[in-house]
Amino acid sequence: MRFVRNRPRSGGEMRLSVGFLTDRGLHPGRPVNEDSLYVPRDLDPDVASRRGLLYAVSDGMGGEAAGEVASRLGVDTLAGFYYREPWAGDPARMLEQAARAANDAVSQAAEQPDKKGMGATLVAVVMAPGRAFVLNIGDSRCYRVRDGRIEQVTDDHTVVARMVRRGLMTPEEARTSPKRNIISQYLGKGDLRPDLFEHELRSGDIFLLMSDGVHGVLADEELRVIALKLPPEAAAGEIVEQVKQRGAPDNATVIVVRCEEAGERGERGTRNAERGMRKTSAGRSPGRLRRLIFAVWVVLVLAALIFVALRLDQVRRRRATKPAPADSIAVPDSAAGGRSGRALPDDGQGAGARRSAAATVVADSAAGQGTVGASRSVAESLAERVYRMVTGDSLTPAATPRTAPAGTHPSNKDSAQSAADTSKRAEKSTKDKGQ
Repeated sequence: MRFVRNRPRSGGEMRLSVGFLTDRGLHPGRPVNEDSLYVPRDLDPDVASRRGLLYAVSDGMGGEAAGEVASRLGVDTLAGFYYREPWAGDPARMLEQAARAANDAVSQAAEQPDKKGMGATLVAVVMAPGRAFVLNIGDSRCYRVRDGRIEQVTDDHTVVARMVRRGLMTPEEARTSPKRNIISQYLGKGDLRPDLFEHELRSGDIFLLMSDGVHGVLADEELRVIALKLPPEAAAGEIVEQVKQRGAPDNATVIVVRCEEAGERGERGTRNAERGMRKTSAGRSPGRLRRLIFAVWVVLVLAALIFVALRLDQVRRRRATKPAPADSIAVPDSAAGGRSGRALPDDGQGAGARRSAAATVVADSAAGQGTVGASRSVAESLAERVYRMVTGDSLTPAATPRTAPAGTHPSNKDSAQSAADTSKRAEKSTKDKGQ
């Protein structure tokens, strides 16, 4: 016997959910289902707490009657010995003794003339607190799904599997080899050498037990996706249905056991397993993809705000360095009818007309400047609000005293008064010349 121990740890109370199904398949040459399974029912709680929960699948060989008898006899003897015989003190030792008892029972039954040559494979698991003990004989398999990944726990006892382990054949060649159904270990063989594995049991672990009628049709990845996507009962039904959709050339039997820690931690373990399925099947989880899209959107918005802030800062700097405009518009000499600052001779009516024209020009200039100033104040107010919201600074530079440039009048009123004075001097000069 080969015993593999994987440093188990003691765990808390586990809650198991189980689904199982067996079907004879669709092959016309197999009218009888030669597979058998064992799932504990109506088990005494004290016995279950002391010895754990046993699950088993067996695939019979030897013809219509013999194969069915061998598989049924194997699982019944296994379970009866494990739960009724004196406790050996360890689940691994008890499971190994029960498997040998099942082998003896099948071997004795095979001595009958109508049962000669019969036998059966066997794969079984015992769920104990914090540990899982797996035993296999033949090519029925046990898989474990953990953190979204699937792993074959058992090793097939077949000729092609031994060649693959020795590097003489690839797994792809083994799946199509005509020797793939030749098994080296089975119940009913005199020299029995079962494999026994001990594994740490974690919340969220899923164990799948199945005959070769299932794993010979479905790939490991398909089993993983179904086990993670559906609860155990629905998963078992879906697995058998998928096998039947592909022809079901052999009997198909599967048990799905999901292990969860009692209470909230068990629910979290289930969510972690489902999260692992999404991560490994899609390459990236939808939640992570949404977070990536949101991060890109935030970066683009920040870049746009920074660009606006820089542009507003440039506007503020240009306005701070630009010289202040004059408060008034000078009336050109031509508006008063003069040339080079000198008034043209004219009579009283001409002087009045010139004074009226000068006043009109000044009034129109003041009105136009008021309209432009109002539009400019609205634009400045909007720019000031956006800039202050982005940067917290003020767009308007510090106020500085403004002075009228040389050669200009300080105000529109002064310009009008100056034009009137010029007209009076011109009129007086004309009168003096007349005298």
